[in-house]
Amino acid sequence: MSLASVHRCLDQSENLAAIQVDELLGEIIAQLGMLMGERPDDPLISTDIDPVVLTPDEAVPVALLTTEAVTNALKYARPRAPGQRSTIRVSFKQAGDVVDLVVANSINPDAPDAGQEQGVSGLGSQMMNAFAAQLGAQLEKVIEDGVFSVRLRMRPTRDESAPTGRQAGQ
Repeated sequence: MSLASVHRCLDQSENLAAIQVDELLGEIIAQLGMLMGERPDDPLISTDIDPVVLTPDEAVPVALLTTEAVTNALKYARPRAPGQRSTIRVSFKQAGDVVDLVVANSINPDAPDAGQEQGVSGLGSQMMNAFAAQLGAQLEKVIEDGVFSVRLRMRPTRDESAPTGRQAGQ
């Protein structure tokens, strides 16, 4: 799914050295949301994604990591309290030369071992760590206030000839 999305973004781009990641991540998250269906107890998914351009070497691991993290969030998201819906929040924000990807899902803080089994071991966790290493970044997993979060902080390479922000998608 995410690799097919990367290929579509490259096909639609005038500059093969730059991928508009906000469009890519938006497409991936929409596809994952469609797989979920529309049951009343499904998690509410929200996004806050800046228009960021990455090289294909950066965009591919970001897309794959995002796919794995959102898939895990869909699997483990729980309402924080009875009568509430579970939530998933995906953000990809740029501040200066740093970009933060955060995938967070609600958990029931009163459940025994709330969030402890999520993202600790297994193939998905190993894959996310490998994608982070490929980007020269660290992956942080935090449980706080009824929320499990996976955070990737990276410093994208800068190709001065490549367009930035919305210029890449025009």
